[in-house]
Amino acid sequence: MFASFRNASFAASFMSFENIAKSARKLASWGLGAIIGIMPSAANAEYMGISSVPETSQVQPGQVYKLRIVADSTTVPSDTIMAASWSVYVPTGVTITGAELPSQDNPGTNPNDFFYGVPMKQNMNFVDSSVDSSGKLTDNARGGVVGYGSQNRIGDLGWYYFAVAPSLIGQTLSFGISDVYFVNTAFRNVSFNITNSQFTVTPEPATLLLLTLGGLFLRKRKA
Repeated sequence: MFASFRNASFAASFMSFENIAKSARKLASWGLGAIIGIMPSAANAEYMGISSVPETSQVQPGQVYKLRIVADSTTVPSDTIMAASWSVYVPTGVTITGAELPSQDNPGTNPNDFFYGVPMKQNMNFVDSSVDSSGKLTDNARGGVVGYGSQNRIGDLGWYYFAVAPSLIGQTLSFGISDVYFVNTAFRNVSFNITNSQFTVTPEPATLLLLTLGGLFLRKRKA
């Protein structure tokens, strides 16, 4: 399994997504991932976006929530994005309960899927539900059949489901995104910006009610 694609400079030597992935993983192991990530595409110097977006900004222990990884290529409208790869950093105390693609069909039939209507490579289309020893979800990839891709769209790359521990109540957290690669149909790396939306862990309503009643009782006794 892999979590990244190769840089444009390898286009002449490698023409399959599998080789793209192997080359990018090697570059990342050499500490060059950050350099690749900020390189401008040949087409322009614009940046597409990738964001981690929890379904709500207020989450409670005992419930399961959806996290969306959203790609936005409307700022690079001339690029057709053929492949994407990313990792998700999971905060301590947060449990991943599952993960799924925005569409189970191929081509995708969900209009909210970034690769909606794009024929995908079966072995290049998956998301990760297992957190590794570094606290990341690393096996996340979307790859279209060569020559096909998504253009000028905002849509979801992957969905993750998570729950939070009671010990996190009062904390404001976010899921981080790293190891990002976007490749266009010209086999060039596309530049990107990362945005991570925050969420705050709040008590469950029943717990909050008990705390409120307890405070009222203490004030009443003091009076």
